[in-house]
Amino acid sequence: MAFARRIALWEEFRGEYGNQAVAIAAAVSRRGMKEFSLEFSQEGRLGERWTQRGRNYPPPPCLRIPITVAGEEVIAEYTPEYLGSLSTDHIAFVSPHDPKKPIPMSKTGYHSHFTSREAVDAMGGPARYATELAEALVSGSERQFDAAFHGPGPEIKKAVKPTRRLDGHPKPVLGGHTAKVIQGPDASPPKQNTLFE
Repeated sequence: MAFARRIALWEEFRGEYGNQAVAIAAAVSRRGMKEFSLEFSQEGRLGERWTQRGRNYPPPPCLRIPITVAGEEVIAEYTPEYLGSLSTDHIAFVSPHDPKKPIPMSKTGYHSHFTSREAVDAMGGPARYATELAEALVSGSERQFDAAFHGPGPEIKKAVKPTRRLDGHPKPVLGGHTAKVIQGPDASPPKQNTLFE
C-alpha cells in the first residue's frame, strides 16, 4: 500500500528526477493498485475496490449482530465500505428464520439502510448504531435519526387530490349507465339505441 500512497506525491519529484522516471514510478504505483484491487476514496483514503468481472458488487457482511426489536429477534448485518466507498456503510436487518418471516421494521423480513462511517463511529460502533436505528425504524422516526448525523433530508410533500378540476369547473357528472351500475343489479339496463333512432 505504501507505493499507492505515493501516487499523488510523485509529482513533487519532477524537479529532482527526470519526467520519465517520475512517470514510470507513477505507472508502477497505479499498476500495483490495479493488481491488488486498491483505490482512493474521495477523501483520499486508500482501500480495497470491490469488483467482479468489471462491475461493482457488494461485499459480504463482516458482522452479524443479533438484536431484539419489539420483542422479536432480528439479525443486523453490518458491511463497512459498501460498494468500495470508504465513507458509506450498510446495515441490513434480516429475519433469522428460513424462510424469512416479517420483522418489526419490514413485512418482507429484510430492511436495508445506508449510512456514513462517521455516524456508526459516533454511536460507539455498529452494534449500538444498529440497535438505535432499529428502534427509530419501529417508532417511525428514521428521518429524525438520520438528520441527527447527516442533516435534514429533502422535504417530502404528499400530493393532495383536487376536489375541482384545474380549469375551475366541477368534476364531471356520471353518465346514466354508470349511475345505474352503481345503484346495483336491480336497476334496469339502459335502452339500447339503434343507428337511426
